[in-house]
Amino acid sequence: MIIEIQHKCSDYNSYRSARVKSLFNAENGCNWEKIVELPIEEKEWRIGLIVGKSGSGKTSVGNRIFGKPIHDLYAGWEANKPIVDCISPDGDFNTVTGALSAVGLGDVPAWLRPFHALSNGEKFRAGLARLVCERPDKTVVDEFTSVIDRQIAKIGAEAFSKTWRKGSGQVVLLSCHYDIIEWLQPDWVYDLNEARFYERDCLRQHPRLELKIYKVKGSAWRYFKEHYYLGDDEDNLAVLDSLALGGDSLFIDPWEGLTYNFYPNPVVTNLEIEIYMPKTAEEVRMQLTDRLGRPVWSENYGRWTEGIHTVQVFMMPFKPGQFI
Repeated sequence: MIIEIQHKCSDYNSYRSARVKSLFNAENGCNWEKIVELPIEEKEWRIGLIVGKSGSGKTSVGNRIFGKPIHDLYAGWEANKPIVDCISPDGDFNTVTGALSAVGLGDVPAWLRPFHALSNGEKFRAGLARLVCERPDKTVVDEFTSVIDRQIAKIGAEAFSKTWRKGSGQVVLLSCHYDIIEWLQPDWVYDLNEARFYERDCLRQHPRLELKIYKVKGSAWRYFKEHYYLGDDEDNLAVLDSLALGGDSLFIDPWEGLTYNFYPNPVVTNLEIEIYMPKTAEEVRMQLTDRLGRPVWSENYGRWTEGIHTVQVFMMPFKPGQFI
């Protein structure tokens, strides 16, 4: 694929224009041309990346790749609805929340705000989540990760790459930042600064991250409380939803499709548990455990049909402050 770009405008001859030409030896600024060769027609690929400094022609090239305008992440949002309702409104709830988490927008309260109330970085990530859910066959995204800080950009680039590769479609990302390349691991890269095309096997892998999780005592909660998104819910009226986000879910659910809510949290008298059964179960047994995994309560309910079932657990016998 050879892309030829020619931009022209009037050659102005005002006093200041003439003085600029004279002082800086610039003959004119009315013509801008670039030829880009992208050998991608015969290749199997999902993600391409075009990088270069500002003014190098990324947007112009992006507009020509698929012969249609660049995807607008910021258009088409309803002002009177939260973003969780605007993304794939007829689609699956778990797919939407999973997409929001996958692109780095894990701040749950932000899901409940309309698009115009988000920060610039949140708007960009919400747009990516909608793109992941809509998944067009061919699309181009401009200014990829330009409005978020660089650490989040790297992690978000890797998360977007993994999420996009789970489905179909081709996406070309345009960016002026080179630090995302090893995290994104695109199938091909075109560097406009060097007029150079290279493929994935030439990319350096990002540093390996090793994460260790340790179980601590409840007394350590005060160090983490400020990072808990329901920390300001003094009335404890919020509902914690399992969301069924696959491997990243708050609750690891071995029965695919089963989701549940529990409230209030913390609980004083009665704990309400709402369970959605995706199919009929001949025998249901519910069990609560403490933070060490030891059973503290259980009950058999027999046969449950597909649908929503509600259970109420009397919590007064439990000690105040006990984690369940």
